[in-house]
Amino acid sequence: YLKQFKDMKYEIKEEKIDGDSATVTAQITVYDYFKAENDANDYLTNNPDEFKTDEEYDESLFTDYKLKKLSEVTETVDYTIDFTLTKVDNEWVVNDLSNEQLEKIHGVYAY
Repeated sequence: YLKQFKDMKYEIKEEKIDGDSATVTAQITVYDYFKAENDANDYLTNNPDEFKTDEEYDESLFTDYKLKKLSEVTETVDYTIDFTLTKVDNEWVVNDLSNEQLEKIHGVYAY
């Protein structure tokens, strides 16, 4: 995920301020890790013998495979996110993000 945060692109589309509350709409471009994870899971389903040690499923083999596939991702996806902020002691603070917002930022949102 370090690669995700390092390479993330964003554009502020709009901001609305109402007293000590604000909403900032941003478009983000992130690596499409959702697709990569789905592809890896499909590969596991179709090729289970590749992830066995002594005839038993070996989760570490699949984890290594999936991490390799995630590191190779170049495809991106765009999302629009509304961030809410609150002014505290004259400083804007981003409010807690929802799971959906976090999934979009991480590139794992199920679109």
